[in-house]
Amino acid sequence: MSGTVTLDGRPLDTGSVQFHPAAAGPVAYGSIDAQGRFTLTVGAAASPVPPGRYTATVVAVAATAPTSPDAETAPVPITPQQYGDVATSGLTFDLKPGQNTIDIGLVSRRNGAGPP
Repeated sequence: MSGTVTLDGRPLDTGSVQFHPAAAGPVAYGSIDAQGRFTLTVGAAASPVPPGRYTATVVAVAATAPTSPDAETAPVPITPQQYGDVATSGLTFDLKPGQNTIDIGLVSRRNGAGPP
């Protein structure tokens, strides 16, 4: 299972994607590369993602430089918080047997569109 993630129409160049099964089963994980592409696998053995209904979550943060040597810095969110929570992401997909390609289009609140 693979695909791409965009934010406001541009490829997201960092972050992670998780597919949470609606029924019992393991969560599938994948990292987003510099072109916005991801490939999902399940478990340490990198097994393929089983068919079924899933809710996706996407999280990307940017590191910030400390303002002084003793200052602590928190990562700055790139993706809106709603996409990082299964209950609010709104990203539901049905995976069929075989190879699936899923493109995920995220929308920031800055442009005034999309869910809150």
